[in-house]
Amino acid sequence: DYRREARAQALFGAAFADRPDVFVPAVLPERSADAVLTTAFSPGLRFEALRERSSEEKDAAAATLVDVCWRSIFVLETLQADPHPGNFLFLPGKVVLLDFGCVRRFPAAYVAAWRDVVGALLHGAGGLRDAIERTGMVGDPGFDFAEHEAFLRWMFAPYAQPDFRFDRPYLLAGRRFSSPTATNGRRMAVPPEFPWFARAVLGLHGSLARLGARGDFGSRLAAAVAESPRPLPEA
Repeated sequence: DYRREARAQALFGAAFADRPDVFVPAVLPERSADAVLTTAFSPGLRFEALRERSSEEKDAAAATLVDVCWRSIFVLETLQADPHPGNFLFLPGKVVLLDFGCVRRFPAAYVAAWRDVVGALLHGAGGLRDAIERTGMVGDPGFDFAEHEAFLRWMFAPYAQPDFRFDRPYLLAGRRFSSPTATNGRRMAVPPEFPWFARAVLGLHGSLARLGARGDFGSRLAAAVAESPRPLPEA
């Protein structure tokens, strides 16, 4: 549905218009239709070319990607839900966002539950068990909350310290949570929002590990969580 994609791209472009480090190419409606989407051209490096650049350039791009992901979730309550590296271009000091054909809107209550998960995990706000239940992940009565907390602490480990490097060992440490013998493998519910949430966050982390990105990512997540929600309208 190229008209829906065009609307989504325009909405994201407006949402990030205040960010000098984010660029969404403008849609050209006069050259778009049901079967074609035309946008303004943007130059930029592909992801693999970025990997060959300096650590400073890679770290700056990583910081912007983190901001985009978490601001989309906690402020826009809407994800560009296909975050593979081919959907980004990189310019000096700027990330270009491409391909809005897969966009998912989250209910406000779901986002609020994850905001409380972050508060409990990273800031000791309490109420973690209640927040987990509100994310819809608790299925079987034998659900292991301690194991799920361990999964969440692994997922949010990059945000729990002021200086973190994404690398392969970090990614490998999470494999036990998705193995066929995982403790909650048959006890966990999977609400319809979670695959998209996990795809965005874990896909982001995979890309940052390929960059070997390093930085203070926790402050960026905290800023997104603290910002007032401004949900995008449905595309």
